[in-house]
Amino acid sequence: TEPAPSIKLDYLPFLDFTDLPLRDYDDFRHISLIASRGCIRRCYFCSDAPCWPGYRAMSGERIFQEIAFHKNMYRDIGHIRFLDLEFNGNMKSLEKFCDLMKGHPLDVFWSANMIIRPEMSAKVIKKMSHSGCEHIIFGIESGSERLLKRMNKYYDMKDADRIIRQMHEAGICVTANFMFGFPGETEEDFIQTLDFLKRNARFLDRVYPS
Repeated sequence: TEPAPSIKLDYLPFLDFTDLPLRDYDDFRHISLIASRGCIRRCYFCSDAPCWPGYRAMSGERIFQEIAFHKNMYRDIGHIRFLDLEFNGNMKSLEKFCDLMKGHPLDVFWSANMIIRPEMSAKVIKKMSHSGCEHIIFGIESGSERLLKRMNKYYDMKDADRIIRQMHEAGICVTANFMFGFPGETEEDFIQTLDFLKRNARFLDRVYPS
């Protein structure tokens, strides 16, 4: 069949958890949401890119409204886990969401996956911290920019160093994911990854190899 037409995500109804017995779960104060579809990048190893052509994101207002809705329905909710491929694909949406979370406290913390991009300034990171962000996961993958280019994963390693440090200083936990054995990886590439880990060890809370 033909691909389904894209719909504006802001028009979607809020998720309905009424038939899900949240209190039967150990961590019933936690729910997961997704506020975007797709990714602004096209890393060669990613299996999601063919499933989500292009990128779409909810507005910051829409994301905040959904959290407020669920908080009103389930007072015990204290944490939102965003399952987006990257929660900072739309920086305008991210900043607006953070502004609303700070201006209208809901007593809710949140965590998400993000990508390294230069627009993640100290100002934005501070906004995230003040909005209740407590944990961010980055797909660093490698400390070698040569290998990152082979992955079609373009970002500046200096931005990664700065952002991870500033996240740590803002009180946000950081997890960094790494990939070993990517086709074309050399021992020198591997050493550069170890160097990245050594110089950022004080600012990383978790490291995942794959």
